[in-house]
Amino acid sequence: MMNSRQASDLLGVSLDATPVQIQSAYRAKARQWHPDICDAPDAADRMATLTLAYRMLTTNTVVDASVRETFGDLFGSGLDDLKI
Repeated sequence: MMNSRQASDLLGVSLDATPVQIQSAYRAKARQWHPDICDAPDAADRMATLTLAYRMLTTNTVVDASVRETFGDLFGSGLDDLKI
């Protein structure tokens, strides 16, 4: 499962980043990796991972069961394959 450090590294922010900094970083990455913009075959997976990281950092809670079910395949593989 992704932890806060992995989520902050993925978005390129520090662990003590403000909500505004987190949102700004997420939006910049989303513009880069959104499947409607990016032609990479794994753009949808990257976007899902970015969204999960954003959600984890902004809600500051443990990921609930519905999110685990939705993004389940990403938790098992870790983030090593999704270098952004």
